[in-house]
Amino acid sequence: MQDDQASLEAIDRIIGLCRQTESSGSDPFAVDVIALLEKLKLMLSEWKTMPQLTRDAEAVYRIAMLIKLQEEVVKHRSSLLYTDPLLVELKILASDPGELARAFLRAWRPVAALHQLNLEQLRLAYDYWSNLRKLQFDEYESRMPSSLNLEQLKSMGVLVDEVQSKVLEEMHGDLLRRSTGGRINYWEFVTDKDYATTVKKAVLVSFLVTLGYAELEIEPLENRIWLKPKDVAGIPKAAEKKSLVVSLRPQEERRDV
Repeated sequence: MQDDQASLEAIDRIIGLCRQTESSGSDPFAVDVIALLEKLKLMLSEWKTMPQLTRDAEAVYRIAMLIKLQEEVVKHRSSLLYTDPLLVELKILASDPGELARAFLRAWRPVAALHQLNLEQLRLAYDYWSNLRKLQFDEYESRMPSSLNLEQLKSMGVLVDEVQSKVLEEMHGDLLRRSTGGRINYWEFVTDKDYATTVKKAVLVSFLVTLGYAELEIEPLENRIWLKPKDVAGIPKAAEKKSLVVSLRPQEERRDV
């Protein structure tokens, strides 16, 4: 009884090997089908019940499918004029160095090129850079300062010496509520009734992103920025660190992104 069980397990291993080779796309010639058939031939005389004979027939079928796969591989390699890398290596090792050098010279096709900048290429380059989409907002008037120092931001109430966790929690909760589980346009969220409040919200949002409570999704072609909050703060280890500069202007001057 134990011998029968061991033989059935051996057949199961043969079936599993054939199935794995077929499904994984491995080299079918790596399996010694002759040895597998010899093993089945030796065990055939031991089978007496129908389940045993059925298992044996399945093993033979799987081996036959493996042989068919070998045939398909041979046809494919023949259609591509396939050459065994081992045969190529042996032929190279057995060749005379002089013959290899002459073969190399016959096959060698040196490429000579000269790169220079002329007036036509300068004109094409000028046209290319002139026709690029301009991202800066040229229509803005310079009524607002181009930058604010730390003292100015503190006087506006935007920055404090230490950002309170309660303020960040309230901002995070507001972001979760307004995004309704998805994402929200950056400008739609940070824009408020006055310029100082807008700047303050933008700074707090930068803290949320830095601490992992939210993510920024950028669509450069559409020139859009999205905010996507997280229920639990976390920054993936494989996350790529990037810096994003956002120009803030009063609501009546800013073009929506």
